[in-house]
Amino acid sequence: MTREKRDELKNNIRQSAGSYLKTDKRGRGYVCPLCGSGNGRNGNGSGITTKDGVHFTCWAGCFTHCDILDIIGLEYGLENYHDKLTKAAELINCAGAAELPGMTQIRGENIIPHRPLLKNDDLVDYSNFFDEAHKNIVKTKYHRGLTLDTLHRFKVGYVASWRHPKFRGDAPLTPRLIIPIGPHSYFARDTRANIPSYQSKYNKLNVGPAQIFNAAALTTATGPVFVVEGEIDALSVIDVGGVAVALGSASNWRKLCEILESRSPPLLVLALDNDDAGNGAKAHLMSICNAYEIPFSTVGFGAQKDANAMLMADRQGLQDMVMQAQAELFSGKGRKE
Repeated sequence: MTREKRDELKNNIRQSAGSYLKTDKRGRGYVCPLCGSGNGRNGNGSGITTKDGVHFTCWAGCFTHCDILDIIGLEYGLENYHDKLTKAAELINCAGAAELPGMTQIRGENIIPHRPLLKNDDLVDYSNFFDEAHKNIVKTKYHRGLTLDTLHRFKVGYVASWRHPKFRGDAPLTPRLIIPIGPHSYFARDTRANIPSYQSKYNKLNVGPAQIFNAAALTTATGPVFVVEGEIDALSVIDVGGVAVALGSASNWRKLCEILESRSPPLLVLALDNDDAGNGAKAHLMSICNAYEIPFSTVGFGAQKDANAMLMADRQGLQDMVMQAQAELFSGKGRKE
């Protein structure tokens, strides 16, 4: 097959993506062939959407801005371009597919197994644990600059001897600040001033499924909502008068996108960590804000890495920054970049 005919076949396949992908329950997009998002009785997540009919994004996080060749490659575990083109030609049966050498050599037994979604029966309810831990919050001075009003409002707790529920029985017990994220998940932060180097990678641990902290604010807020990485950063913004949600990790930006796609979006202030991961997440979220026409602004923390570091170093500076960002968005100066 000549290069010209190969390119023509590729274009035919890309333009025929809609015939391969299954329309979702809402009729607004497609079902993800990798995770099934969009296929439930009520939509089961946000499924796949596209702006140009060629590039697709799964809002459950499987892929971003991929064409049908890449999607089929992910579905069947294919990395080589020729193999992806061959399998796509076999599945979609576009004009010119018969001329592609080796078209019948790639078969479906290579399908990647995907982790099933957690069911409610698989989740642990930590509500009683949160109540008990919160009673002990005054037993530690490790409040990271947060006032007791904020700690009480979000039922932040303290456990003097904590072990991750999935760790082995001989794992060391450590003192932890406990930040509830939802009834089934929480964040546990080591409160020791000096943590042994061999334990340092365990000083910040999540329990339960990843969730957006304070996600309800995306629906209830009447003004700008700050988007930060860590739960304690969100609490820091809230402590000085702002409204904030936390990704939990820079890699969780897709989870926020799924929420924004399904709810009436607020004004957003992107305030991610001052590092490579934070900058990458900010770039993705800026693109999403532009796609959904969400007014937004971006802010930094000067010499500090994140909101909590700034709270502890310069509380008034953080408060001024939050108030200024709110005023700019209220006045209609939120931008699209």
